[in-house]
Amino acid sequence: MNITEAEWPIMRVLWENGSATAAEIVDSVMSERDIAMRTVKTLLRRLIAKKAVAYAIDPDDSRIYHYRATVKKEDAIKTKNRKFLDSFYQNNLSELLGKFLGDADMTEEQITDLQKILDTKKKRNIRK
Repeated sequence: MNITEAEWPIMRVLWENGSATAAEIVDSVMSERDIAMRTVKTLLRRLIAKKAVAYAIDPDDSRIYHYRATVKKEDAIKTKNRKFLDSFYQNNLSELLGKFLGDADMTEEQITDLQKILDTKKKRNIRK
């Protein structure tokens, strides 16, 4: 599932709220970005076409549609991360981490947390 940068704000609204009407999505996205209402609705239609978003018609008012994400946030992030890793680092995770860590200011606590993650990963790989 390829969710574009422009579509992410819409997905965030749906992930945070569970569901939302078009008006709620437009209001939320327009409050954080300078974007036209028509553009938000176009992006919403694209997400529906991609099957990343589904909708239901309000039983009390057929003019109101309730939208919800059909893609889990974690899955979308995982896909985005893989594409980033492939596009910029040819799937070389150690190179990516080396660049990020080399450029980052980290506290001792953050370094310890990262070391724990790496130790856990190493133990899992040894067991395989």
